Amino acid sequence: MLKALAATLRAQGRALRDPAQRKGLHPLVLPMADAPSGGVLGLLRWPAPDGGLLVVEAPRDAPHSLLARGTPSHYARRAAVQADASGDASLAELVAAAADLAAEASEPAYEPGAFAASRLKLDQYLLLKVAQGFPDVWEKLARDRLAAGKETEALVAGERAASHNPGWGCCMWLQSTMYAELGRAEERRDSALAALEAPFWTISAPVAEVQAAAGLEHVPNLKALMRTMEAASREKQGEPPPPPAEAALAEALDLMDEVVRLRGGWDEARPPVADALRRAGLADAAVVAEGGGGLYPWPVG
Repeated sequence: MLKALAATLRAQGRALRDPAQRKGLHPLVLPMADAPSGGVLGLLRWPAPDGGLLVVEAPRDAPHSLLARGTPSHYARRAAVQADASGDASLAELVAAAADLAAEASEPAYEPGAFAASRLKLDQYLLLKVAQGFPDVWEKLARDRLAAGKETEALVAGERAASHNPGWGCCMWLQSTMYAELGRAEERRDSALAALEAPFWTISAPVAEVQAAAGLEHVPNLKALMRTMEAASREKQGEPPPPPAEAALAEALDLMDEVVRLRGGWDEARPPVADALRRAGLADAAVVAEGGGGLYPWPVG
């Protein structure tokens, strides 16, 4: 998988990076290559018992945010489609690498010419024929619809973005901002609240701005309040405390959210995050947080 992904990035003209050079990066991200924005493209080990690997971008101007770019297979197939659409000279290399990743993921390969034959717009083709796990493509689709005065279609696109990208607060924040532009204050607040339930590093907006949209600007530490309310609700309903593994995972997520809230440094958070993930039974994620790039050997150079 990594060899084919590296081939995709090279064909895109990206300079590969040493995964051991992780200073300033999110604890669960292994750097792979330079991003076109000047940031870093990496592999994210999603912190969950069934968590997989996702390609993400860590923007240079927003170090506390990660942008989802799909699974390795979907990222490569998207790159092949975009190359086909633009007539890029690297199309053959990208198609070959995407086919290798698709085979490994038991997914269909991309055939050159399929995009043109579909007569779809690029964003429509990516979402209908490649994957629906591209929040940035959904945002473009929604924004284009809103700019064209198609409010219902824009909001439906925002809702679908959220349903196909669970755990990514940016999709709920997209809905909140569109509701704000439409003067729908209640829906704006509710969507902002939903965005705050996701990991803060998935929202792609300052936490203070999202809290203000949710009407919670007066709350100094939202996640601490949420945990207190959860505990009180369990006690009231006579439910036992969460199992140790579940509590440890919540601890790891809260530690990372605190870095985002305080705009602190990721490097200092690595040891406690790794410890909490290990207690949660997420050994692979803990190794990544500790800096264990050897878990996913990357063909640098």
